[in-house]
Amino acid sequence: MGGIGKTTIVEAFFYSISSQYEGCHFVPNIRQESEKGRLNDLRDELLSKLLEEENLGVGTPHIGPAFIRDRLCQKKVLLVLDDVNDVRQFQHLIEVPLIGPGSVLVVTSRDRQVLKNVVDEIYEVEELNSHEALQLFSLNAFKGNHPPEAYMELSITAINYAKGNPLALQVLGSFLFNKGRHFWESQLNEIESFPELNIYDWLRVGFDALRDHNTKSIFLDIACFFRGHRVDFVKRILDGCGFKTDSGFSVLIDRCLIKISDDKVEMHDLLQEMAHEVVRKESVDELGRQSRLWSPKDVYQVLTNNLGTGKVEGIFLDVSKIREIELSSTALKRMYKLRLLKIYNSEAGVKCRVHLPHGLESLSEELRYLHWDGYPLTSLPCNFRPENLVEHNLSFSMVKQLWRGDQNLVNLKDSQPQQL
Repeated sequence: MGGIGKTTIVEAFFYSISSQYEGCHFVPNIRQESEKGRLNDLRDELLSKLLEEENLGVGTPHIGPAFIRDRLCQKKVLLVLDDVNDVRQFQHLIEVPLIGPGSVLVVTSRDRQVLKNVVDEIYEVEELNSHEALQLFSLNAFKGNHPPEAYMELSITAINYAKGNPLALQVLGSFLFNKGRHFWESQLNEIESFPELNIYDWLRVGFDALRDHNTKSIFLDIACFFRGHRVDFVKRILDGCGFKTDSGFSVLIDRCLIKISDDKVEMHDLLQEMAHEVVRKESVDELGRQSRLWSPKDVYQVLTNNLGTGKVEGIFLDVSKIREIELSSTALKRMYKLRLLKIYNSEAGVKCRVHLPHGLESLSEELRYLHWDGYPLTSLPCNFRPENLVEHNLSFSMVKQLWRGDQNLVNLKDSQPQQL
């Protein structure tokens, strides 16, 4: 089950015993990183950590050089692989016979079948009991271990609804924090009228409670586009969109909807899935009327069929996940509210797969972030006004001249080195 606390438990376990091993490493979010095509990078980072040698790049699909294999075999290591959803991810990252005697390997997964193929013993995380649930709920709703007497009955009602799921308890408790009894009673009565609520519905309660458009937009942008990116980068882009990220991030962190880890913006898988569902429900039947598009299949359909509308605010397309496509010159014309556009490849060596044989008529003047690996034209549209751009990256493109004449680029604070 998602949100049950698998990652939290293995993190605590890892840090409590890591000092007993000659090498240790915790690899988080493997499913997410695998979707980005980063398994080779994760494997190289893993080996560098275990062998205590910086920038150790193997450069092959398997742990190849004999000296690396020999050194691994002699070390007692602790390794945690978090959120594995495919046996091939495990096989790519580590070869069990290579780690030394006394080593411990821990794997978390929502898929029992995956675990059966890679570990010797399976431990299923149970739901919190009533005492544990009340304590976790209280930490978020009252910032203490126990509810005040006046709120005890209401708190018990709330934890019964959450059914011992830690993530649901955190989100619900944060939602009710610092609210009066009348608010508690009205919200819990409303929840009681929908006994079939699932975990996504619980998480949606936390999202719907965000009162302002600013904070909701920040949350959806992170969930659809910027999860795992560095905090300063995300804030710079979203501040450029007119959002107040200092206050927005503070609210989202307080509500347990995002967290900052290693200076990166993170969120739970289930919260990201809930956010994706929020966007899909904006227009179930018309993809081009959804505010954010991140699925390669959906983006492919919208761009190749000119389905985009003024509702679209962001598009991220990983071209390694699609076949070669040719777009019409008007593919982006109707998306006049487009703030974020990223066309990239997550696999090294993948060439540009998006072609514009008839040019490109226009780009939204609302664009704040333009990243297009292998942009196939020699210039951006002549009528494009880039004054709102905060960052652009046209690596490996055919561009010879970005735009004509003097431009007022007051917002373009930084951009990645260009290979033109």
